[in-house]
Amino acid sequence: MVAARQRYRREKRANRQGDGVIRPEVSLDESYVNKNHSNDFIWYADADGPGVQKPTGTGERLIIIHAMTKNGWIPGAPLTFKSTKKTGDYHGQMHHDLFTKWFTEQ
Repeated sequence: MVAARQRYRREKRANRQGDGVIRPEVSLDESYVNKNHSNDFIWYADADGPGVQKPTGTGERLIIIHAMTKNGWIPGAPLTFKSTKKTGDYHGQMHHDLFTKWFTEQ
């Protein structure tokens, strides 16, 4: 891992020669959000009463993938889809074949 990180950093520095960048640097990530996502610390109006039932974060899960450069989001890059699993970590839905398809086509 140390050798791979050093190689990566050398290649990244080499890409940033002079005033510009030889090849664009793209950052990408995936995450998820539940349909009923809610912050644990929410203020409610007194009119709502003490028995306010706020969502607990359960329900449909959307998985989101996107990419950006130093100039902002890359147009056409986002992918959002509904998870088919109700339990466990969303990473089980984000696998090699799906990532490769997204990366090459979008």
